[in-house]
Amino acid sequence: MSACNITTLQVWDTTYSADTVEWCPVEPYLNVFVCGTYHLVQNDTETYDCSDENGEIDKTKTKCQQEKLGSLHLMVVDRCLVTHKVQTLEVDAVLDTKWCPKRVENKTLLAAATAKGEILVFELSESPDLPEETQFHHFLMLLTKVKVFPDDIVLALSLDWNVRKKEHNGDESLQVVVSDSHGGISLLKFINSTLIVIDCCVLHNYEAWIAAFDYWNPSVSYSGGDDNKFLVLDSRVGIRNPVLVNKSHEMGVTSICCNDSKEHLLVSGSYDEQLRFWDTRNLRKPISSTTLIGGIWRLKWDPQNFDHLLAACMYGGFCVINSEDVINPKVVTVYKEHKSIAYGCDWCFWTDAEIRSIVSDRNLKESTKILSLIATCSFYDHKLCVSIFDRNC
Repeated sequence: MSACNITTLQVWDTTYSADTVEWCPVEPYLNVFVCGTYHLVQNDTETYDCSDENGEIDKTKTKCQQEKLGSLHLMVVDRCLVTHKVQTLEVDAVLDTKWCPKRVENKTLLAAATAKGEILVFELSESPDLPEETQFHHFLMLLTKVKVFPDDIVLALSLDWNVRKKEHNGDESLQVVVSDSHGGISLLKFINSTLIVIDCCVLHNYEAWIAAFDYWNPSVSYSGGDDNKFLVLDSRVGIRNPVLVNKSHEMGVTSICCNDSKEHLLVSGSYDEQLRFWDTRNLRKPISSTTLIGGIWRLKWDPQNFDHLLAACMYGGFCVINSEDVINPKVVTVYKEHKSIAYGCDWCFWTDAEIRSIVSDRNLKESTKILSLIATCSFYDHKLCVSIFDRNC
């Protein structure tokens, strides 16, 4: 089996700490991605008075000591595989981002989860008013937002859309599932370019790190929390009563991802460093489990063949796993460009043929390996990398 390699094409400083990166899956924007950042502002001066007139702690004052700032960077990769930053939006700290996999109301949509407990939905557009010499006309415009939880100290931690396997039409119920720092799971409805909270309940004892829909059944979603619980939810019977509660993870459940090609295949990641493969028809015990180095914060299936996983393993960096044999998955390469916490990673939806047609490196162009474009980001070094993954493994 030939070796796999990851070759860094470009490195960006995101200014604030980077924690999420997402490639757009919708034509004609497959060369577009976003990177979300998080910055905690500490106002810890000794003379700062947090008490009220009675000498009691005033919580409204203590909140402002930890203001959470953030940004969304809109990035575009050109036909020479050079990455350009075309827009930066200053927002509250961003914890997660997800593109809607299908166009909705003829719009390409991006949702972001923020530290103020809000879900922001942006539309990706191209401005006709920019000068002709401007290379890229892409921009994000805020379409709607909703506060999932009324308390500002509750963070929206993750989100997912429920449209995946078929085109959305106006009669369907387009939903977003959200997890938060109080252990809550919320179900939102997107209709007429507006988000509406339709259900919200606390299902985990501690932070609900992840919530994700089943790609093959839009009524079913999954959640994972710092209480080690992995839950199966079904909106047809109400999310307040989980269909299944699995406690097999030894530490907090941090990542859940369905496979877009194999109907019943799902993976989960955890602080216990175990990558678990599941058959959704029997979620009592995993099909297999393999050890990675570091807590598994994010998992993404390769959109070209859906048998390779890109994993962000926090203090263990990034790695790619070949899961053609789910009983015996193999780590095929480790990416060591980042020196801080590995949080965000994703694959570009360009095919091998599209990448090969524009790559300038002769060795890569003539390689017999399959080429993929990936983006990765890390926290305290606020680093964003765009790279080529070449594989025959």
